[in-house]
Amino acid sequence: MDLNRLRYFYAVARLRSFTAAAKNIHVSQPSLSKMVKLLEEEVGEKLFLRGKNGVALTAAGQLMLNSCQNIFSELDALEIGLNEMHEEVTGEVSIGASDNLCNYLLPPILDEVKKNFPKLRVQLFSGTSSEIQKEISARKSELGLFYTKPTSKNEFEVRALRFVEFAIVAKRELKTKELQHISFIGSRQMDYRGSYPALEMLKSIVPHPSVGFETNNQETQKKLALIGSGYTVIPLHMVEQELIQQSLFRIAISKKICSVLYLVKGRKKPLTKSATLLEKVLISRLAETKPFKT
Repeated sequence: MDLNRLRYFYAVARLRSFTAAAKNIHVSQPSLSKMVKLLEEEVGEKLFLRGKNGVALTAAGQLMLNSCQNIFSELDALEIGLNEMHEEVTGEVSIGASDNLCNYLLPPILDEVKKNFPKLRVQLFSGTSSEIQKEISARKSELGLFYTKPTSKNEFEVRALRFVEFAIVAKRELKTKELQHISFIGSRQMDYRGSYPALEMLKSIVPHPSVGFETNNQETQKKLALIGSGYTVIPLHMVEQELIQQSLFRIAISKKICSVLYLVKGRKKPLTKSATLLEKVLISRLAETKPFKT
């Protein structure tokens, strides 16, 4: 299977947009579309469903994405491993991340890190952005990965990695005007100094949402939506399978809603060797390939 075709597919699958993917990997959109079409012909399956709000993965596309994540993580790990082969990486590395990242994006990345550096012990903390910042301040975690940008410029060094697409989802198909009268399932407001990213995105669609549930766990938000307790705004990577299976429906809106994913570390103490290694892997796997500006 042609590696370049896989790279082109992987770019579209990660960004959920042919236009954004073409810009991201610096090729023309017709060339990108042709490569994806050739890959679909090669595997004998449709990989994307095209719609007004971008593209969605088919079941075959999701399987292909999972494989690509493993393939390219191994390539990244190989490159890093070759660079580090003369110095053995041992000890422990600690990272704090939002729960959706812990459950969906980080496991394959951390698994590959552990396979390539078996003497490294990885510690993963799941929490809100404010909790993770406290972890970094207390030096319990060296790195943080979340969506709310820290306000302290003196205490934290912050890198914007990429935009993550969010979706408004519910157990049944709804029109935007109906959301005003249905319970919104959101995060706990007390965990944030102001509005949190998902709420800000929602307010651009529904100015005065009716908050029915608040929980600091996004997996719980999804579960509540699955049993019909209301609707929620959630990272798209959390609900791809549910949307394909139609156990959840995506509410159609006029614009794409996204939040910036930040990689955060403390300024007061330099990273350990193992944390520096993990930082490189995270940037390699999650960051835009060109300079990223919010």
